[in-house]
Amino acid sequence: MDERRLSFGSVAEDYDAFRPSYPSQLVDEILDYSGVALGDRALESGAGTGIATALFAGRGLRITAVEPSAEMAEVARRRLGASEVEFQICGLEQAQIEEPFPLLYSAQAWHWVDPAIRYQLAADALLTAGAIALFWNYPDWESCALQAQLDQVYAEYPGLHQGPGYPGTSAAADPDTGWPGESVELFTDHEVRHYDWAQAYLSAEYASLLATHSDHILLDGAARERLLAGVVGVIDMNGGSFELPYRTRLLLARKR
Repeated sequence: MDERRLSFGSVAEDYDAFRPSYPSQLVDEILDYSGVALGDRALESGAGTGIATALFAGRGLRITAVEPSAEMAEVARRRLGASEVEFQICGLEQAQIEEPFPLLYSAQAWHWVDPAIRYQLAADALLTAGAIALFWNYPDWESCALQAQLDQVYAEYPGLHQGPGYPGTSAAADPDTGWPGESVELFTDHEVRHYDWAQAYLSAEYASLLATHSDHILLDGAARERLLAGVVGVIDMNGGSFELPYRTRLLLARKR
C-alpha cells in the first residue's frame, strides 16, 4: 500500500490541477454536524495537495494536515499560503496528536490508512463526541454517455485495477452502502449522505486526471500512454469534451 499511497508525489502538480473539488454543501453539513466554527481546530488525514484543506481553512478552521507525501504537501502549502494550517509529513499511523480534536475529516484518502487500526486512530485523535467525516468523489459511469466506448478502451488492460473511479467497470457510482462494522464500537450517530453533481472535461484534461490515479501512475509507461491515447481518441470522436456525472459520498459519526 505504501508504494501506491506515495506514488501521488510524482504527479503532485497535475493532481492539484486536475482532481475535482467537493460540493460546498458537503462542507456546510460537516460543520453543522460537528458543531465546529471559526477558530476551532480540525485534523485532516491525507491532505494531498490541499484541495479539501482549502475549503475548511476558508471557513476559518485551524487545521493540522497529515500527508505522507512531501511533494504533495509542498503543493498544498503553496495553494494555502498563510492560512492556519500545520502540516505533518506522515500518515495518520505516525501522526503526533498532542491534544484531541473536535473534528477529523478525510477527503478521498481514508482507504489509505491501515484498515486494522484506522478507526481506533481516529477515536484516539478525537474529543468525546468529536465528529469524523469521510468523503469520496465517485464518477457515475452508468449515467455517462461515453461509458460503453470508454469501456472498450479499458478492456484491453485487464491487469489494471478498475474500481469505481474508471470506465471499464460495472461498479455503481457509490460502491459502499454504509459505515463498516468495525466503527460501531467506537462511534455512534452514524450517517451516510450523498451529493450529485457533474463536471465537464476536454479530452486532454480528462486524460491528465486519469494519469493522477495511483494504478495508472504505476502502469508501465508505454501501456499508460496507449491507454490515455485511447481515452483521448474516444472523447475527440465525440466532440472533444464530455460531461462526467459524479456522486460524492459522505460518512459522518461521533466518537462515543
